[in-house]
Amino acid sequence: MDGDTMVRFSIAPTACGSWLWRTIDREGRLRAHGLAPTRKLAAALVIRDIIHARADQVMRQPLHLTAKAA
Repeated sequence: MDGDTMVRFSIAPTACGSWLWRTIDREGRLRAHGLAPTRKLAAALVIRDIIHARADQVMRQPLHLTAKAA
């Protein structure tokens, strides 16, 4: 699909032992961010936001319905 949504991300430990996660869109704007108690949960939250970005793109696509008479 042309114009696929690109999302960059980062996951980094913090001084307090939690994990900071971020997703950034193609233009460099912050999409989402937060703190998670584990790296696995931070990764899951990143994946969820990437899927959400892709779903938003698909929902904006025009719907091409065709019907054939029997």
